[in-house]
Amino acid sequence: MKNNRIQKIITLLLCSSLAILIACSDNDSTSDSSVENKLTVMVYSSANNNLESALLMDIQEMKIGATNNQGYSIIVLINRSAGNSDDASVLYEDFSGTKLYQVKDKKVIELDGKEILPEIGPDKDFQANMGDPAVLKKFIQYGKTYFPAEKYALIFGGHGDG
Repeated sequence: MKNNRIQKIITLLLCSSLAILIACSDNDSTSDSSVENKLTVMVYSSANNNLESALLMDIQEMKIGATNNQGYSIIVLINRSAGNSDDASVLYEDFSGTKLYQVKDKKVIELDGKEILPEIGPDKDFQANMGDPAVLKKFIQYGKTYFPAEKYALIFGGHGDG
């Protein structure tokens, strides 16, 4: 009974991910030459659980690989909570809450959510519900608005429970 429920949840998550990737992709054959990036990678990371250390390790690996970022952008929305990890090296601080970053030139840069995610930014304390589709939609809108590209990729990190 429990395995059947888990299979249904996994199937739903995979279908949702596919639908989002298709929605984020621009299949218009007329490419906009003013778009600077070929690709924007959006990482939606719910790390307020026992996966926090692994997700921070993923971000550290992104930092190592992000040299000059020619032709692509990486942005990360991460949600952390107290008690899972006290790592302050990857994101330059140990915090609890939701923050937005750009991974660029072997470092992370904290971003302001501007009008799309106004509750998120430096010196703001906000805990997003990462299981809320509205938060995901705003994150995608932010990525497409401030990091325009020919193509988009969306990566989910977490248990899938928000």
